[in-house]
Amino acid sequence: MRDPRLRIDFYYQNLSLSVIAAFLICLLAVIGLIGTFSPFSSGYILPQINATNAYIVILAVNLAFMVRLGAELDHFHERKDAAKRAVRVFNWFTGIDMIMAIISIFSTQADSSFFFEYILITSIIFLVPNAEVRTQVRNTVINIAAMALVLAAVRHTVAWQDAVDIAILHLLCGLVNWFRLLNFLRAEKAKFALEKKTDEFYQDSRTDGLTGLLNRTALRSDFPDFIGQKLCVALVDLDHFKQYNDTYGHAYGDKVLIKTSGSMKRVFKGEADHCYRYGGDELLIISAEPEVNRFAQKLNVFKADCTEERGGVRVTCSIGYAAGTPHSEAELRAFIQTADNYLYRAKSEGTGAIEGDRPESRQGPVSSAHRAKRNSSDLHQTENERSK
Repeated sequence: MRDPRLRIDFYYQNLSLSVIAAFLICLLAVIGLIGTFSPFSSGYILPQINATNAYIVILAVNLAFMVRLGAELDHFHERKDAAKRAVRVFNWFTGIDMIMAIISIFSTQADSSFFFEYILITSIIFLVPNAEVRTQVRNTVINIAAMALVLAAVRHTVAWQDAVDIAILHLLCGLVNWFRLLNFLRAEKAKFALEKKTDEFYQDSRTDGLTGLLNRTALRSDFPDFIGQKLCVALVDLDHFKQYNDTYGHAYGDKVLIKTSGSMKRVFKGEADHCYRYGGDELLIISAEPEVNRFAQKLNVFKADCTEERGGVRVTCSIGYAAGTPHSEAELRAFIQTADNYLYRAKSEGTGAIEGDRPESRQGPVSSAHRAKRNSSDLHQTENERSK
C-alpha cells in the first residue's frame, strides 16, 4: 500500500473501526467483571491470575486505547503525519489486544468453554478493523506465541480439537481480512478513477480548447484567490491579428494564437503565474510576482519568444501591465482595467510595444483618443473561432 492516498483512507477508516473494536472489548470486560461477582459463578480453571483482575486489565487497556484512537480520529485531517501516527497506534492496539485475548482465559470458569472469550476478543480484533497483510501475520504470530507461552507457564494441556479450532479461527479470520482488503482496494481504485475523471471534466471546463490557457470561467473562479496578494497583471494583444486572418486564413490565425500561448506558458510557468485567454486574440497574465521589474523582464522574454514571421509579415504583440495589491474583486478588476489602459497606450505607439505601471515611469489614464486610435487601427475580435 504505497500510494499515500490509500494509506490515508485506509487508516482513517480503521481508526473508526478500531474505536468500535475497543468499545466492544470494553463491553465484554464489563460484562465479565460483573459476572465475577455473580452468586452463580463457579471456580476458575486457571487460578494463577484472579479473574476480576484479568477483566480490569482488559477494560483499562481498551479504555485507554479507545480514548487515544478517538483523539487520533478527531485530529486526523489536521496533521500532516496523520497516517503515520494512525499506523503506529493501530499496530500497538491490535498487538496488545492479541495478548489481552490470552489473558481472558484466566477468567474461564469450570465446566465452561475454555477459549470462548479468547475467541471473542481475537475475532473482534481480526474482523472489525481491517489490517494490511503484514499486520495480520504479525498479530497472528503474537497471538499464538503468547498463548503458547502462557499455557506452558501454567502447565495447561490443550485438547487436540481445541488446537484445530484455534487454527481454523486464524485461517478464517485471515481469509476474511484478505477479502475485505481486496474489496477496499477495488473500491479505492474506482473512487480514484472517478475523482480523476471529475478533475478532468473540471480542468476542461476551465481550459480554452484552442490555446490550452485558462478561460474566462476559470478567471471568475480564481478571483477570490488573488485578493490580498501582491500581483502583476498584464494584457497581451496580437498586432494586426485581423490582417493575418484575412491574408492567410483563420487556420493560420489559430496557429499564431497557439504559438503565442505556448510561448506564454513556457515563460510564465511558475506556481504563482496564471495565464488566461481573455477574449479573441487578447491574453491575460496574473502573477503573484512581488517584483514589478522582474515581471517586466519576463514580459520582454515572452515578447521575443513569440515573435514569428510569415510571408514577410512580422507577428508581434503589444502588452500593457500594472501592479498592486487588490483587497477586493472590484480592485482586481480595476488593476486589469489599468493594464488594459496601458495596452491601449502600447498599441498607439506602434507594434511590439510594452507599457506598464513602472515606479520610474508613472503615467496618467489613457485618453479616449488613444482608445479610438487603437479601435480604428486594429479591430478587436471577441472570439477568433466565431469569425470562421
